[in-house]
Amino acid sequence: MRLPRVRLTVRQMMAGVAALAVMLGSVLQWRWHQLSREYSATAKHFAEMEAGERYAMAITEANLAEFKKELQGLDPKSQKTLLVKRQIAEEAKYLDFMKANARHSSAVRAIHEQAASRPWLPLAPEPPMP
Repeated sequence: MRLPRVRLTVRQMMAGVAALAVMLGSVLQWRWHQLSREYSATAKHFAEMEAGERYAMAITEANLAEFKKELQGLDPKSQKTLLVKRQIAEEAKYLDFMKANARHSSAVRAIHEQAASRPWLPLAPEPPMP
């Protein structure tokens, strides 16, 4: 059994190509909208992480100031002085760690905010964890 021959005019082909372009454009628009929402959610998550890290940094800086103030009134050779110096060193190390984490969260947040506004571009690589 032979299939009937289909003859298309230029006008019909142009209409078909236009319909196909509209369908493909709709699919791309839907995908870009989904990506934008995902990137926005990730940016919001990292913004919250950054805020928490900055809050922890403020508390740690206050603790450091308190320990340094306490250290000034102590005898340099006492056991308490050694303990306070150890606490100061640990708090300073933790503060450096939190600063690095805050910088990382800020960088990842910025990457995802930019990607949310331009979802058709490839996502930039995230910086390595500190």
